[in-house]
Amino acid sequence: MPNATFSTHGTTGRVLDAWLSRRADYGTESFHTDGHKLLSYRTCLLEWAPDGALLMNVTTYSKTTSAKQRAVGRMIAAHRVVGWTVRTYGAVPQGAGSLVDYERRAAHCAALGMTDPEAEANRRGVPSGSPVAARAVADRLQAATVAHVHAGGASA
Repeated sequence: MPNATFSTHGTTGRVLDAWLSRRADYGTESFHTDGHKLLSYRTCLLEWAPDGALLMNVTTYSKTTSAKQRAVGRMIAAHRVVGWTVRTYGAVPQGAGSLVDYERRAAHCAALGMTDPEAEANRRGVPSGSPVAARAVADRLQAATVAHVHAGGASA
């Protein structure tokens, strides 16, 4: 990991510098890092995966979050180290606090031969994180897992 700082102004630059140095900066509710994850409110924008890859959320939310995502993209481009693997994700529900968890759920859905049910619910206009969407996600994953196991597949 490079020790350089990222040149941008104000809280955004300070928080990006902290994340790049893997130290916490809880500058504001709207943009902060624990040194491992970079969050806009409760939504994870950037996170280190257990395999060392960088997980990047490219879902469009608001103008403010989009500006922070552009700054994140510039930081990654400016400090990219040879060997970094960056995996990007769109359709990440607002409020998803971990891209590692999102990636695991997406892999679980793929193993069961289904699309991500929350992303599907979002396309139908059900708000992310709503009780309706949460229940639909849980019900579909449970039903698909049970069907997969009964068909002789391994459970995830």
